[in-house]
Amino acid sequence: MHAPGSTESIQDRVQALDWDAIGESLWRDGYARTPPLLRSEECRELVETYDHSPPFRSHIVMARFGFGRGEYKYFKYPLPNLVQDLREQFYLRLAPWRTAGLRKLEERYFLRNTLIFSSFVGPPVRTSPRHSS
Repeated sequence: MHAPGSTESIQDRVQALDWDAIGESLWRDGYARTPPLLRSEECRELVETYDHSPPFRSHIVMARFGFGRGEYKYFKYPLPNLVQDLREQFYLRLAPWRTAGLRKLEERYFLRNTLIFSSFVGPPVRTSPRHSS
């Protein structure tokens, strides 16, 4: 993907991503990187909001909780248009990967617990159905 163009919408830019590669990376590594999606002026606009409290509902200082250095803030609702658009576009495309990932995790959990249980009580015993005469 090329650098974000001046006329492309967020929807166009997000749609143009390689979603198969993103899904594979999420499953394999737990994260995925994308090429740049925001234009310089969009980034500048978001950065400029950081020092102003009105658009934020909470401010987390990592050191206060023993989580290292740095800080982050949560936007208040309604979210800025750019953030809302990104959120909607990413959620729309990530939902199928989330569902598939949850199924795989459930399968792994079930298999793991079945194997652990079997190691304590032995393999399941197959019985034939009783026939009444």
